[in-house]
Amino acid sequence: MLREIKNVIYCITSYTGNRHFVECDSEDELAAYVAEGECKGYSVTSVTRICTDGSRLRVAVKSNPYYKKTIKEFIENF
Repeated sequence: MLREIKNVIYCITSYTGNRHFVECDSEDELAAYVAEGECKGYSVTSVTRICTDGSRLRVAVKSNPYYKKTIKEFIENF
């Protein structure tokens, strides 16, 4: 399967060192994805944005207000 990437790619690193890549439309969508994963037991240590020039910029997901709201909702529901 081959397809062109149209959105931004992020690298999510967990506490164990595992990395996986996601394509997102917005940082709020990314924050919700990370919050959901952490509620399932996957501790995320860092999130980086992969730019077209090869640089990697750190993304402050855990200080995002949408992340905090999503975490709070997940905790209340469990």
